[in-house]
Amino acid sequence: MKEVAAHAASCHAYQSKIKLQSLNDMMLIGEQARYGMASILAYQCCGCGEKISFATSTRVAFPTGSKYWSCNVAAVWGQMATGGGFNPLEESMSILGVPVG
Repeated sequence: MKEVAAHAASCHAYQSKIKLQSLNDMMLIGEQARYGMASILAYQCCGCGEKISFATSTRVAFPTGSKYWSCNVAAVWGQMATGGGFNPLEESMSILGVPVG
């Protein structure tokens, strides 16, 4: 989200349209990719048309060198802490429409 705010603050076309009150905000184009609970979202500046993508979660590096999305790691740890496992997590997420496996 910082990327979208930074662009809005520096885009001259965006700023001039805001002054004319002819622009509400950036436009969400859609979801480019989904990784469990993490997504890559794409926005487009309504001022200059530049496309901006950002992730909805950060990446966590493990000692093995593997990187995982922090929201997915938190979901797994939450299930493990409450005595659940993959199947209860998959069932809970399917109710929300979030693919796990």
